[in-house]
Amino acid sequence: MKYLVLAVIFLHIIASPILISALFSGDTDKGYGKITIKLFFIPIFVKSFDLNIVLRAVEKKHNESESENGDSNNKPNKSLKRYLLRVAKIFIARIRFRVVDIDGIMGSGDAAVTAVAVGSICAGYDSARAVMGFDGECNMRCEYDYERICLDSYCIISFCLADTIFALIAAAFNKPTSITVRREVYG
Repeated sequence: MKYLVLAVIFLHIIASPILISALFSGDTDKGYGKITIKLFFIPIFVKSFDLNIVLRAVEKKHNESESENGDSNNKPNKSLKRYLLRVAKIFIARIRFRVVDIDGIMGSGDAAVTAVAVGSICAGYDSARAVMGFDGECNMRCEYDYERICLDSYCIISFCLADTIFALIAAAFNKPTSITVRREVYG
């Protein structure tokens, strides 16, 4: 009887959803950024940073990567790399997006470019929402006079421990799988 109870508890644990929420805030005008990641709505990672320093570091890294050759003696095991890529592909296909909210202001200094960029972001968001079936809204506004990006995005994703186990086993058997998006309606 004890083993039956333990089996039922184990099945409930691996089938219950794990909720992760992520919040990103950034403003190039004020030069700040903040990332918050929560597990079951308990903050597990909160980081504030100077966005201007990050943008300069990314630009410097990009310039260095263009100038150096790709000769490296530290090559990872190719079969391990392929296995981890298969695991990631299968696992990402099993992640469920619950809520995705985007709120922001975007400006490039040119009114036409700004309007096209904001329209493309909103259209892409609506297309992803139709395919993936998540809740949320996209409120992108145009700043026609200045070069500025101010973005607040919030998302909630969920997955089960069983999804991780399935991805590890399916990738081990090297079964080619296609990524299919599950559409779920939450009432």
